[in-house]
Formats: sequence, structure tokens, C-alpha cells
Amino acid sequence: NIEKMRSGVPLVDDDRFPWLLRVASEANERDAEEGLTGIIACSCLKRIYRDCLRQQVRYPVVFVHLDGSFDKVRERMKARSGHFMPLHLLSDQFSELERPEPSQAPWLSIQAGDDPSMTISCDQLSESEVVARIISRTLEIT
Repeated sequence: NIEKMRSGVPLVDDDRFPWLLRVASEANERDAEEGLTGIIACSCLKRIYRDCLRQQVRYPVVFVHLDGSFDKVRERMKARSGHFMPLHLLSDQFSELERPEPSQAPWLSIQAGDDPSMTISCDQLSESEVVARIISRTLEIT
């Protein structure tokens, strides 16, 4: 999938489902090995992708939706270096996106904007601080 995206070809459902099943399998293996739940960072643009993970992962799943306008996300993508996804695929990602709905709770939305109280930015925080904030906000809604 990375090579496909790197070459500028958008992914389709048939590309994503085997990957989602591998993500769920990895989550379940780690849970069985360590007896712990964890955080998995992945793109779940559609409800059917989130439903797939919820059905396959053996423990409760809470999704964190990093929300932002097309322009804000485009601006951030332009500023990053070394990522495999070309900027022109962003419009495809936004056209595929199905934002979480209340019926899909529990989930948490974090706005990618200029309000620091609603934004978690890896540029300003260490990875462990980002994870701690996500966990803290997730616990507040569950």
C-alpha cells in the first residue's frame, strides 16, 4: 500500500481491508502477550473500516479522530518531509472520509486548529506526552 500511494495511486477498499485485518491481528497478539490494551495509529477513513477493527479486536476500541480543514491539513503536509504520501492524494483522502457519528461512540475528536487547548501537536510535545493527552481525553469520554 505504501508503494501504491508513493506512486500517486489512491487506495481502495480492497487495498485497505487486508491491512486492517493485520492491524487487528497485531493488536490481539500484543494483548495476548502482554495482557494490556494499547494505542494503534492508523487511518480509518470510513465507518466500515472502524467497524472492521471494532469487530476484530478483542478489547474495546476508542477511535481518536484528528479533524481539520482541507487547507489546514494540506498546510501541515506541505511542511513535513520524508513521508510517502504525495500531497495530491489528500483530496482523495478527504473525499473518502466519513467523520465519526454519535452512534459510533466511544470516539474522541481532536481539532487540528489554532486553539492549543483542542490541538495535540507532535511538534510541541514528546510522543509520550501526546499519548498521555490522548489517553486522558479518552478516559474523560468513556
